[in-house]
Amino acid sequence: MTDEQKVLKEDKKRPENEAAPEENLGDPVLSDEVGKSKDELSDKLDSPGGLEVEEMTESMELQKRREQTKDRLKELSELDTSTDESTEPFGDDEEGGFGALLREANLSPKHLKFCCGGVFLILALVMAVWGGILIFNSDNDSTDKKDKTDTQEEKDSKNDKDSGSEIIIGGDEDVSLISGLMVGADELVEDIGTDMGEDIGTDVTLLENYPQMIRDFTEIYNSLQVDVVELLDQSHDRSATLDEYLDELNYNQYLARQNIETLQAQISNLADEIQSTEKKRDEKENEFFTSLGDLDAYKSNAALDDYIEYAQEAVDLRARYQAREKLLSYYDQIADDIEARIRGVELNREALIKGIRVVDISGSNIDLIIGEDEF
Repeated sequence: MTDEQKVLKEDKKRPENEAAPEENLGDPVLSDEVGKSKDELSDKLDSPGGLEVEEMTESMELQKRREQTKDRLKELSELDTSTDESTEPFGDDEEGGFGALLREANLSPKHLKFCCGGVFLILALVMAVWGGILIFNSDNDSTDKKDKTDTQEEKDSKNDKDSGSEIIIGGDEDVSLISGLMVGADELVEDIGTDMGEDIGTDVTLLENYPQMIRDFTEIYNSLQVDVVELLDQSHDRSATLDEYLDELNYNQYLARQNIETLQAQISNLADEIQSTEKKRDEKENEFFTSLGDLDAYKSNAALDDYIEYAQEAVDLRARYQAREKLLSYYDQIADDIEARIRGVELNREALIKGIRVVDISGSNIDLIIGEDEF
């Protein structure tokens, strides 16, 4: 648009009652020319079709710039819209929410999520590395402990060998006394042999028939505690009751004799076994001390184990032997008592059945009571 067109346009926009600004033209000739130009332009504007303005086509470069400007404005508007939507969960901007803080820091929610994910990944890696280190250290500790234990056992074994050699080489220590304390034979005999020998009723270390022989002895003893006179007084048939009691005594006498024979045979067998076992025990004891004197660890240890085994077996056999000897002494005593009871019942059968009693008065010389040898 030319200067003349701009001036004419401004004159049209100016109100009618407002005067046109006076142009400061210093040259009179120039002022006349300007005035003429204004008049001509006014005439052309007033007449229809008087002033024609040629239409100017835009250049290709201007059109390209205009399209680029539109695209840029569109992208900016879309960016502003997405930013407003993404900041809504973090609070209102007008109230100073978290989204405003992010925008002030020139950050977006995507940046925040990325940072949080990175921190979580770093923590996971650190924990994985730390767990691997702990597992590796625990394996090393267990291996070290096992090695230390093996080493300590080797040292202890070596020290035992050294201490054993010192006992032999020194010459001042009594080897038999030290070995006896190691074996502990006296304590073993006291705890097992004596208790088992005194406890007749136990059936832990005895043969199966031994408890039965104890029960048989109890029945025989109870039969001898019967008051024959009272038994017959309580019976309606004195003769039958006396015969039954006599049969019981005869059976108990037979049973006592059988058990006495069994006990005597067992005692004899146990004596032979004790002698044989103690002989083996003594041989292993001598072998142990000989191997110990030669510092032969293998033979001395084997001989010691055999010695302990034979010593325990000898103690067990001796306990059985003593228990049977004690029970045999009881049977010997009660066998004599039951024989006397049977003899007394048989010789006084008629008097017992009739309930007759004889009073022996000292110095009467009636001789109502006679001895067994006189009968």
